[in-house]
Amino acid sequence: MAMVQMYVALLIRPQYLLHLLEHAKVGDGHGDSKLLLQHQTSLDDVDQPPNSLVDAQHRILKLVVKALLCLKHFTPVLPEILLDQSVDVSEWQPVLQLSFGTPSLDGDVSGFSFGTLLNCVTACIRMLTKNDSRALSPHRASPDPKQAQVPRPVVQLALELSLEVLLSQACRYLRDPNLTPRDRQFLKRELGTELNSCLSPLNRQMRRSGGGDKTLSVTPPGTAGVLLSLPGTLGQGSGSGPSTPQTGTGGSRPPPLTPQMSRSSSQTFSSTQDPAYFRLVHAFVQKVLK
Repeated sequence: MAMVQMYVALLIRPQYLLHLLEHAKVGDGHGDSKLLLQHQTSLDDVDQPPNSLVDAQHRILKLVVKALLCLKHFTPVLPEILLDQSVDVSEWQPVLQLSFGTPSLDGDVSGFSFGTLLNCVTACIRMLTKNDSRALSPHRASPDPKQAQVPRPVVQLALELSLEVLLSQACRYLRDPNLTPRDRQFLKRELGTELNSCLSPLNRQMRRSGGGDKTLSVTPPGTAGVLLSLPGTLGQGSGSGPSTPQTGTGGSRPPPLTPQMSRSSSQTFSSTQDPAYFRLVHAFVQKVLK
């Protein structure tokens, strides 16, 4: 998984990736060491990416997609681990480390974690919203129709695969009776907060543009709806039985997506206009990470 770790580290550092591409062309190594360090530590986007950068991001993202498709064979099937209480998690070894840090550029395989795939989600959402935000904002120049972009289906597929592996691995951890209560609470708190933080920009963009793209979903139809209808899915203690139902005031309103979100923000994630993965993530945070 060192390959995915390195690729995601490059995707979230477009300035560094562009720096490598530019200096690879002229054959002068990495150029000025101070400038190189600035690019390595910066997570800022490139406002007007050249075709060479977009092409490199496209190639990297396709490799990430292939790696995630392979990784799916080593993590429980998401609908089964969510809805089937008889799944034996001991048959599956964890493939993500229980940490949420930003992936580094050293290619350390031990750093392949929840943080790695959450940063992949962030990179995908940045690609999806970048050009749309230019078109919708009066303070930005209109996007150049000739400017190269990473194909949207590739970005969406990488986004959904990352989310699918994240949720599957979270379920695998939470079903593990050997997981300590401290680690259980850490996983629920951090993953819920990070999912909210990652998806909020795309959610706001979809609200402004009047809806989302529902043409692509690797999640089987109905999974989110079934999950939302259940009082609970994963045990709080042993990780094997249904949890106690959680209700709001009067028992009629769903709890907010995370403790930091208002009720109105939570409800926007469950709109029928949202892509299936939005609704699934909303249901997952409500029913599993609470």
